[in-house]
Amino acid sequence: SEQVRDILSYYDSHAGPKCVEYIEHLNNRLNVLQSKMGLDIGKIMSQFNLRKSDQPLRVMAKVLQEPVLKFQSMEGQLRNGSWNLNRVKFDTVADLSSFAILDMTPGRGINYFRNLLKVCVNHGMTLPENVNPEQMMELVVHTDN
Repeated sequence: SEQVRDILSYYDSHAGPKCVEYIEHLNNRLNVLQSKMGLDIGKIMSQFNLRKSDQPLRVMAKVLQEPVLKFQSMEGQLRNGSWNLNRVKFDTVADLSSFAILDMTPGRGINYFRNLLKVCVNHGMTLPENVNPEQMMELVVHTDN
């Protein structure tokens, strides 16, 4: 599907050294915005319990056991590290009663999150009544042109 191609293309473009370059690019844009507009980005990020650091985060990796997914009509089969979730509903779904999305990309994340919410609904998840995936992303959109 086009969505899968877009996601894979994004990770192809932003993996390994390209990921580091992209983060440096975003950091430079953030610094320009901060100086142009007089924003205190650190203060804004702290309101979301986020902080910016020039140092990489070091974590200990571990191999996790394969999770078990139960669908209404069949068992989930893991193949090449992923499940085929086309046209299936989860056996027990989550009620997504509240959430927030902070898109710090230059407008690229809107379609991704819109599609993500559509997929959640297609798999049987419940969104808040006032959330329409077609309209919600238009509520607060800022582009730096």
